[in-house]
Amino acid sequence: MLLEKAKETNVPFRFEGVEFGVESRTVAVGGQMVTIRGIAGRYEDLLVPLHGAHQAENAAVAIAALEAFFGAEKALDAEVVQEAFASVTSPGRLEVVRTAPTIIVDAAHNPEGIRVSAEAIHEAFSFTKLVVVVGVLREKDAEEILRQLKESLGDLAAEYCFTQSNSPRAVPAEDLAELAVELGFGEDNLHVAEKLDDALEWAVERAESNDDLAGGVLVTGSITLVADARILLGKADA
Repeated sequence: MLLEKAKETNVPFRFEGVEFGVESRTVAVGGQMVTIRGIAGRYEDLLVPLHGAHQAENAAVAIAALEAFFGAEKALDAEVVQEAFASVTSPGRLEVVRTAPTIIVDAAHNPEGIRVSAEAIHEAFSFTKLVVVVGVLREKDAEEILRQLKESLGDLAAEYCFTQSNSPRAVPAEDLAELAVELGFGEDNLHVAEKLDDALEWAVERAESNDDLAGGVLVTGSITLVADARILLGKADA
């Protein structure tokens, strides 16, 4: 559709993976080290303080878009590009909002988003276990979201807490728990807390159980749940 529209309006277009893209990336402290081939230049060892292959791809698209804006005839200033990426943030997307234990909020609210985020968590963090706090809105496919969480996080997700955001569209926490049981989640590893603050308190306690210093908490499933969690955890203005 986009390609057809570009041809119809005579707008130039470029293909990621063909004319520009990510050449390489490695996990780094606080994010990843990325080398990007742009339309007009090559940018080596850029520190991107975000997690996941999808964020590296987003960085490549951003560079290509800026090159195209300036005519795509010469490379951008590498120092300026690095300085720009050094200050980039993505609130609510694999965002570490607290440490000891590490609490991550991620606004993935569909199966594909859950899958991509789970891959990034496996890659970028060294958790011994993860306690997952989940809330979903009614218009979303709760069954597929839960199924993807179970498949993608696997044994890393030691326990789940089902809760709900302040949105009137939130699926009741008890309903989510019942659905999870139907999908094969272990009943002994499930907890229900209608209020998010209670859910977070329980999750933190479970993440630290048995004096585990490498346990973590993931809050996910809906944008409204993550927004509420950021407020509770003092990140609303970040």
